[in-house]
Amino acid sequence: MILNWYAKILFLEIHSFTQNGMECYMSNKYIASLLHISERQVSRYISQLKSLGWIEETSFNGRKRYLRSMLYFEYDTGDPDMTLLAWER
Repeated sequence: MILNWYAKILFLEIHSFTQNGMECYMSNKYIASLLHISERQVSRYISQLKSLGWIEETSFNGRKRYLRSMLYFEYDTGDPDMTLLAWER
């Protein structure tokens, strides 16, 4: 599956929360206004990211859906030309 830039930007936004020890609970409406796309597109991109295993929904209370990144990036590899990408363990 090839992701477009909106889905990638959405992933990075979710990942930035996870990287800082928080879960992302932005509404589709907020994300849509942030990216200047429709709420339906936001829903589709979240579904794509979930199906790829890049993010997971940790909870939903009827109003807020909590998401977190399932990927982590390892920068200190000893090789300056190499960055490792892996799924969370």
